[in-house]
Amino acid sequence: MQTSPLWDEIRAEARGEGRLEGREQGRAEGVRATILHLGRQKFGKAPNRKQQKALDAIADLDQLEGLAARLLDVDSWTELLSELD
Repeated sequence: MQTSPLWDEIRAEARGEGRLEGREQGRAEGVRATILHLGRQKFGKAPNRKQQKALDAIADLDQLEGLAARLLDVDSWTELLSELD
């Protein structure tokens, strides 16, 4: 199968975009894991299923980082996730 410079460029760009998207997803997963770990320590329990589902649905890294920062100021999973409703 022959390739052309145009196709090679398109493939390279797609790979680069895929890597960037994968890194963003990985960072979001890391922040989510941190929220879960610290939240369990602070609140003494894991989130319930509904709360876990709400947390899992957040893909925006800035929103996850905002939740992580709010952990210092709230007293429950309900209070932490109240802004999501």
